[in-house]
Amino acid sequence: MRSSLFNGYSVNLVESEADFLFLKDLVERSKTMIGVDTETTGLSYVLDKIVGCCISVGLSYSKTDYSGYYLPIRHVSGNLDESSVFSLIDYILNNKRSVFWNRDFDVFHLENEGVHIPFVGVCMMLRK
Repeated sequence: MRSSLFNGYSVNLVESEADFLFLKDLVERSKTMIGVDTETTGLSYVLDKIVGCCISVGLSYSKTDYSGYYLPIRHVSGNLDESSVFSLIDYILNNKRSVFWNRDFDVFHLENEGVHIPFVGVCMMLRK
């Protein structure tokens, strides 16, 4: 797993099945809110597709414990198994407290991939 720091938090590129299993175990043990974001080929609801997913998770919110993870699925190389990534996202949304950066856009694309979204209606937006 390649890692770097951003604002004091670890950010990681999930590159292998072993990396993915590490992240999956961390998600299962986490008691924190888990951030979910999609990365797409563009900003169109109709034309663009997911190329990767970002997850932020930890056992606490401390800078030494809470980290971001990028899971590539449709890049030229270095992709993870799509069904495994979407299964993990599905697990998070159905079993953990989660937050989206851009809920409507992300949920639209995740539903198109077969992810079950367990909530309906309007999501409360966090504002400064």
